Amino acid sequence: MIKELKTSGHVFTNKQQVEVVIKSLPKNYEHIVVNMTHDKSVKTFDDIVCHLELVVKRLMVARLNEQAHVIESNSRKNFRL
Repeated sequence: MIKELKTSGHVFTNKQQVEVVIKSLPKNYEHIVVNMTHDKSVKTFDDIVCHLELVVKRLMVARLNEQAHVIESNSRKNFRL
């Protein structure tokens, strides 16, 4: 989106680029928007791209870890207390 706007002749400051990207994120990224809005280390377009790539990787890993593996055994053992 930023590249398209630049191609059409718009000139953006780093701050404006970050704001445009943050505002374009979907509603389910609300917690990420809040974090990036207040994160002092997110100053440039490259910073926000890097941050979002890390978020996406973390979400992918979390989804993989949500899968449960169930193992059933054919043997039955009697346990007495």
